[in-house]
Amino acid sequence: MEETICEAIRARSVIQFHYSAGGSPGLRVVEPHQVGVNVRGNPALSAWFLRGESDSDEGWREYLLESVERVTVLSETFAGPRPGYSPHTRKLFRRVRCEL
Repeated sequence: MEETICEAIRARSVIQFHYSAGGSPGLRVVEPHQVGVNVRGNPALSAWFLRGESDSDEGWREYLLESVERVTVLSETFAGPRPGYSPHTRKLFRRVRCEL
């Protein structure tokens, strides 16, 4: 699964997946930006949430990979990093596996 997400990051492809953690489990459609190990030591994805089964508006989200299932790379692509993204700032991750 991590490799699929990393390939989507390199191709700037939007992905969808089912997420089972948090207050709104269900389908998510996101622009993936980074995969790594977060500050709590959990494998995670940092992504820009576009749409899905959540009460949230568009914006930055961190998804624990242990709660991500059925990742699909969509034909939809994105132009590049969203506002506030900087690969040189490691606030969310102690170790990065792949990134924009």
